[in-house]
Amino acid sequence: MSIVSVTEVSLVGDNPCKASDKLSFEIQFEALKELKEDLEWAMVYVADANDSSKDQELDTVELGPVEVATMKFTFEAPAPDLTKVAKEDVLDVTGLFISASYQTREFCRIGFYLKHEYDNEEMNNEPPEEIDFTRLLRKVDVENPRITKYVINWDEENE
Repeated sequence: MSIVSVTEVSLVGDNPCKASDKLSFEIQFEALKELKEDLEWAMVYVADANDSSKDQELDTVELGPVEVATMKFTFEAPAPDLTKVAKEDVLDVTGLFISASYQTREFCRIGFYLKHEYDNEEMNNEPPEEIDFTRLLRKVDVENPRITKYVINWDEENE
């Protein structure tokens, strides 16, 4: 049984929004036991599903102390740098995930599909040769998150 369970993750702000807008998620979790160390959270943009070395870690945050309670926080990160994404991949469906870890051991990952597209139908139907990043919108599929939970040892006395 997990000592910490993520109970809700919701996108804050407009969806779709400008591709350059920051990402903001409200995260709620429940702790069944006080933890000795902080929880580590990371927000990662998946630039290429076949090559994790191209992932962009948008931000990380440590949260603690963790007590027996239901806790909530807002996790904000800058938008991914789309100029670092292969031109042919910018307008494809890709992913974004939030990872939760304890003592560097990941115990939960919440993934979302997302897509960048132009702010008008004409440009989406016939994209220009050169990507106009100022005209891109980001749409996150918040209706179908992918949640993966991992079993970990939480503290030394439990190992």
